[in-house]
Amino acid sequence: MSTSSSASSEGSTGQIAKICQNGDAVLAVGPKAKKIQVASDFLKHISPVFKAMLEGPTSEGEALRNKSPDSPITISLPADNALAMGRLLKILYGADDLVLDFEAVYDVISLVDKYAMTKRLKAFGLDWVRMELDDEYPTPAQFRESWGKIVLSYMLNDDAAFFEISSYLSQPTEGVVTWALKLPDQALGLRLAVAMFELYEHNFAADHRMGLCLDCFKNAQSSFVNMQNECSFVNYHD
Repeated sequence: MSTSSSASSEGSTGQIAKICQNGDAVLAVGPKAKKIQVASDFLKHISPVFKAMLEGPTSEGEALRNKSPDSPITISLPADNALAMGRLLKILYGADDLVLDFEAVYDVISLVDKYAMTKRLKAFGLDWVRMELDDEYPTPAQFRESWGKIVLSYMLNDDAAFFEISSYLSQPTEGVVTWALKLPDQALGLRLAVAMFELYEHNFAADHRMGLCLDCFKNAQSSFVNMQNECSFVNYHD
């Protein structure tokens, strides 16, 4: 990440998306340097990564401390997704209605993890992982939607949603491996697919349905279903 001390020439290179009026920082995001104007205090408030960047002995911090009053600094973030960054900042600023599809939410949460904002976004993301699960008449569309939501519940560290959705997905269904391979993080996708198969076998043998403990899923060595050492979520186990 790099900065320049002024953003006075943005008008010649592209339109600026304003999250905060009169913001003192402009994020130049992605390979095309899409510009997003925001307040540095807001960035520091929502992200410890931005806080360290803007308050520490970094080029960004020096630029902010030495900037002229009417000239925002520019923070270059070439590796990030500009659309996802804009959506994320709008959500946390309270200016977005959260109506996003799975791919859009996935991109947003990927940035959240990078900038250490998972806890802050979790409350905003409840609608992304909650759904009405029809156990009596499940449909392929519901299973597909559930797969997306279990991925998001993992990324948001929502243990309750992860348990509930994994229980639903432990029923016989087709497509899990295909969905896993299409996930940008294939390692996570395949890990979830194997866990769903193990959970299905466990529930079939036990003649009742349980879900997966998120903490144990993350720390599993030989089994995704068995309770791992030092797990404190006893309610998620038989």
